[in-house]
Amino acid sequence: AGEPEQDVVYMLFAEPLDYDARWSTGERCINAVVSMFQPSPPLAHCELLVPPGVGADAMRTQFATYLGRESSWQLDRVDGYSFYLQDYANKWRALPVFAPRAASRIRAEAELQEGVPYSLLRYVTATRGFRWLGRLVSNARRAPAQCAGLSARVLQYALQSQAPCPRPASSYGPTTLFYDVRRVAEVQGDALGAESVVFAEDVAESVNV
Repeated sequence: AGEPEQDVVYMLFAEPLDYDARWSTGERCINAVVSMFQPSPPLAHCELLVPPGVGADAMRTQFATYLGRESSWQLDRVDGYSFYLQDYANKWRALPVFAPRAASRIRAEAELQEGVPYSLLRYVTATRGFRWLGRLVSNARRAPAQCAGLSARVLQYALQSQAPCPRPASSYGPTTLFYDVRRVAEVQGDALGAESVVFAEDVAESVNV
């Protein structure tokens, strides 16, 4: 038998929203954390986008966790339209993740990690100077997580050595996950002549600390 066919899923990353006086205290905390304690320019959120499957899987395409919620597939069309196409309409950035049977493997793993509680404290282990603590924090399937830690964990369990994020999942914030996923995507995309999204060049150094 030949090699399994290469497949693709996408990591979606969102830039921070402009300040809104209507934000809750939790939303203000997250905005402060992602703006002050990540490499600059920061990213505020990330999640997995899986190509539609068949049957019930046709709707299970976006897997994420948010403040005050547990991890799940985003199935509310009304809420989804507002969040993805209005609030963050021009804020999204996408990176491909290639691997044999990537969609089916990541979808299956995401099913196992539904209902994971959101943890704002997990941003501590994703902060420059404290990322080494990510090795000491549980990366088990049911452990609490913020958006980047959850996304990295799903990728690592699903793709094993083929995952584009080699560090402990709990050490990732949205920006650091973006750069690790981008490095791998660039290697795979160069052969296709693809252009990558580029931020300031000096960010790469701060991400590796």
